[in-house]
Amino acid sequence: MTAADLRVKKTLLGIENSFLELLKLKDFNKITIQQIADRAMINRATFYLHYIDKFDLLEKLIQKRMDRILNIYRPAAHLAEGILYKDCFLNTIKYVFQLVEEDSEFYELLIKRDEVENLKHRFESAILHVFQERFRELFGQRALPLPRDILLTFLSAAISSMLYWWVANNKPYTPEQMASFIVQLSTNGPIKGVGIGLAP
Repeated sequence: MTAADLRVKKTLLGIENSFLELLKLKDFNKITIQQIADRAMINRATFYLHYIDKFDLLEKLIQKRMDRILNIYRPAAHLAEGILYKDCFLNTIKYVFQLVEEDSEFYELLIKRDEVENLKHRFESAILHVFQERFRELFGQRALPLPRDILLTFLSAAISSMLYWWVANNKPYTPEQMASFIVQLSTNGPIKGVGIGLAP
């Protein structure tokens, strides 16, 4: 990495940290570019070299975290020839929760400001994108037992809602426990989860 690359990396990190510090103090819609620039000790022109506006900055912060999840969520690692390997599946989901836990301050800020910017919806959209990409890798365009859009919506809403609930409630369970709950619900369904049998 060149000296110029290091300077850019340092500048971007300063902008990101300054923005997150401001988000702790005030609503998103009250944060200005000048305030971000002042905290990062740069001028406005430098900010605009890297971001269109504060919405673009926020989107890139979210996308960077979603990319981390996208890069580790590989269903092919726990699904082969129509068989799901539960231990591998559990470890993958656990790692997703561990990633969120490592960056929980950021997600807590998203939730805290959710009533202003509807950030939860944007988070869900990013999770949906992850599933869309992975479904294409696994199944191509072939028909599935249930409509693809129903499966994608159900799975992405379930995972994102569980993540959201977990962070919003101060992470009452460990990543391992949350992964176990999701695997059980995914493989057995909520009916079995509450101990109800099914009549034929």
